[in-house]
Amino acid sequence: MRRMIEESEPFALTGIVVAEVLQGLKRDAGVIERFLAQWDMLEPRDLTPTAARPRFTALDEEKV
Repeated sequence: MRRMIEESEPFALTGIVVAEVLQGLKRDAGVIERFLAQWDMLEPRDLTPTAARPRFTALDEEKV
């Protein structure tokens, strides 16, 4: 992730990744949280047992 940020590569995060990063911090969690908020956050749209593969959508997209 550090390399991607340094090289300005596009990427998105998932809520679980952000939660794991923030849980591992001993200080400055608010600063890091605001920093990570710059990128798109993806969350699963369908995790039912019948779903063949979870589909992800950006949180700011309109829910269909």
